[in-house]
Amino acid sequence: MDLLSDLLREFASAVLYGGLGLLLLTAGYFMLDVMIPGRIGELLIVQRSRNVGLVVAAGLLSIGIVVGTALWSAEGDLSEGLAAAAGYGVLGILLLAATFRVVDLKTPGRLGEIIRDDHDHPVAWVLASALLAAGIVQAAAIS
Repeated sequence: MDLLSDLLREFASAVLYGGLGLLLLTAGYFMLDVMIPGRIGELLIVQRSRNVGLVVAAGLLSIGIVVGTALWSAEGDLSEGLAAAAGYGVLGILLLAATFRVVDLKTPGRLGEIIRDDHDHPVAWVLASALLAAGIVQAAAIS
C-alpha cells in the first residue's frame, strides 16, 4: 500500500505541476496577444505571419525555459513548490513583457505593427532573440 500511495502522490504532483506550467504558458500567450496588435491566432493561421510566428514561438520557449527551471528547482512540500514555480512563472511573463517593451522603445515605429507586416523583418529576429535571452537569464537567476 505504501508504494501505491507514493505513486499516487507523485502522480498528483506531476499533474499539478504540469497544469501550472500549462496555465503559465497560456498566460504568456495571452500576454503576447496583448502586446501584438490584432489576434495572434488570426495573424498566424489566416495571415500566416512569419514574423509573429517567430516572436510567439520565442516567447513561449522563453516562458517554458523559465517555468521548466522553476519546476525543476522547486523545493519544499507540494504547496511551497507550486507557489515558488507560480511566482517565478509570473515573473518570467512580466520580464517577457518588459523585454518586448524595451525593444519597442528602441525601435523606430511601433514594434507590434512592424512585426505584423507581411514581409520578413529583421527586427522580428532581434525581438525573438531578446525574448529567449530574457528567459535564459531568468532561468539562471532561479537556479
